[in-house]
Amino acid sequence: MVKKKSMVDKPTSTLKEREVLEMVQDNPFCAQAYATFQTENHLFFVLEYMGEGDLEMRIKKTSLTLPTIRRMSAELLCGVQLLHSRGIFHRDLKPANILIHLNGHVKIADFGAAETGMFGRYLEEDNGTLLYYAPEVINEEPHNQRADYFSLGVLLYEAAFGVHPFFRERDVSRLLFSIVKETPFYPEDADPNLVDFLQKLMCKNPDERERAIADIQHHLFFQDINWEELAAGGTEPPFPVRRKSHNKQKIKIINLEDIMNQDEAIVDQHEAISAREQALFNGFSFISEEWIAIQE
Repeated sequence: MVKKKSMVDKPTSTLKEREVLEMVQDNPFCAQAYATFQTENHLFFVLEYMGEGDLEMRIKKTSLTLPTIRRMSAELLCGVQLLHSRGIFHRDLKPANILIHLNGHVKIADFGAAETGMFGRYLEEDNGTLLYYAPEVINEEPHNQRADYFSLGVLLYEAAFGVHPFFRERDVSRLLFSIVKETPFYPEDADPNLVDFLQKLMCKNPDERERAIADIQHHLFFQDINWEELAAGGTEPPFPVRRKSHNKQKIKIINLEDIMNQDEAIVDQHEAISAREQALFNGFSFISEEWIAIQE
């Protein structure tokens, strides 16, 4: 739930997230939205229940095995490639935006910084989280979806080794220099195929990075991955299944009409917005076919 009052000066990110969520409804590697709707004072996202937290939380709790990193990398790579095939530039890939489903699979989430229609286009303004910026973003150069692969490399490095690959002290200028100029350290016992895979993702030059990842699914790091089975959801998940999914039960108890009525009963009058401001959120609501099927 998002207060409209807090978004009237910046409605674009919320509307963009709603747009992308509708665009990725059939992408199994992205968090799914069953519906979005609005009341006079609030915007609501009805999302699938993930249940196992995010990758940032998981990394802090425990070290990940190489098979887990391999399967997770494959799923996230598929997710990013599907986003890009639809002209979507995520722009904020980081561990906190990778969610873990009850079934053990990972999904890309949080599309508030995303840009759509990225077919042959380049952006100049930055967006996202500084720690995961690609060098071309830091250098204020025109950039596109290739920057997502650099961010993916950074988050996978964190997942594999438990630390950020570049300078991490509270010195922003030193951090930026490190991302643009320095090479990450790799432990001596690190899997060589994993190291080579990460080096390709975190290639400093975006043109060289694009060439490096052009056939990345055939990289030796993924020699045990059956990509067709992965796309069909038939492969072993990166993380263990801890309990059964209760998604449908949770969705069925949601009554949109009750929420709308309660919204007007509890709203603080200071949160009310004008008719002109209401118009900023036109077109926000949608209902997915899966939502309709579940309700039936």
